[in-house]
Amino acid sequence: MKFIKAKKSRKLLILTLISVVGLGSSVLLNNYTPNKSSTEVESMPLPLTEKTEDVSLNTPPPPVTNESEKKEALPTTPKPSAKPTQEPTTKSGDYTNVYITYYGWYDNSPSGKNIAYPHKKYSASIHDKAGGTGSYKDPITFATDRDLYKPGTIIYVPYIKKYIIMEDMCEGCIENWQDEKRKHIDIWIESKDSFEDELYQCQRKYTRSSIEVELNPPSDREVNKTPLFNTSTGKCL
Repeated sequence: MKFIKAKKSRKLLILTLISVVGLGSSVLLNNYTPNKSSTEVESMPLPLTEKTEDVSLNTPPPPVTNESEKKEALPTTPKPSAKPTQEPTTKSGDYTNVYITYYGWYDNSPSGKNIAYPHKKYSASIHDKAGGTGSYKDPITFATDRDLYKPGTIIYVPYIKKYIIMEDMCEGCIENWQDEKRKHIDIWIESKDSFEDELYQCQRKYTRSSIEVELNPPSDREVNKTPLFNTSTGKCL
């Protein structure tokens, strides 16, 4: 009987302990009040994090340069350009304005082709008789005052494109220069004792009261070697 009582008393003790523990737990649960700050922390929304793009996906890969491209990229040394050939410069003579007339076979004194300063007496002259083609080496005879232009003086006449040389004397030219200081030259027109009227007309055609000529010109001026007067047909150029 003692054994049974002791066994019952242990059961009662265990039940009592269980009841006490359960009662304490319920009291603790009923008295618990949640912390406000912890509630707020739990209710705060999580911060949004920006979505970052993967830069490596949008960046193109670096260009691959092969050896040939490297050679092309190297700076090349420019080749020295050829020196331009300098054109020869032509010296100009002295320009002046003169009064120009013409004479031929009939109004020469005496008639014919004789000149006052032939080459056989004046080395600066070229011809012994009036003549010339108008080139630099064979200029046409002209007459004037020797005080104005000395025998052998060469002039280029642009409007007829001919060179002329002082080889004769002209009385009208002397008067113009001595009295008025007017420069007057008289140019020979190739002619003979025929077509007298046609010759005078041709002389008047080319007469100029004042026109520019070039004294002591270079040898490369343009030349027209066709005679101003055709002695075979009587036609004026």
